[in-house]
Amino acid sequence: MTPSASQEQPKGYVHIAYYGKIAYKRNDPHMIDYYLMRQKRARDSEAEQRRSGNILFGTALIILFNSFPNIIGIETTSTLLQEVMAFMGLEVYLAIGLLFY
Repeated sequence: MTPSASQEQPKGYVHIAYYGKIAYKRNDPHMIDYYLMRQKRARDSEAEQRRSGNILFGTALIILFNSFPNIIGIETTSTLLQEVMAFMGLEVYLAIGLLFY
C-alpha cells in the first residue's frame, strides 16, 4: 500500500492509503475529509478515462463495421461512410489512418 523504496517520491510525500489509515486512527475529521475527497477524485478520474475509452472504442467499431459491412454479414454495395469517403477522396482515408496512428 505504500510506495516501494525503488519509487522516488518528493521529500515529505505521504501515500494516500497510509494517510487515510492515519486519519482514521487519529479520528481527525479534517484529515478524513481530505482523504475521502482524494479517493473520490481518483474514482471520478478513473471513471472519466473509462468513459472516454468506451467512446473511442465504440467509434472505432462503428467506423470498421460501416467501412466493411460484410464482416458482420451485411451484403451491400455501399455504406454511408464509404459514400462520404468516395465524395471527399483519398484525404479522408489518410486522415483516419493518421488518427489511429
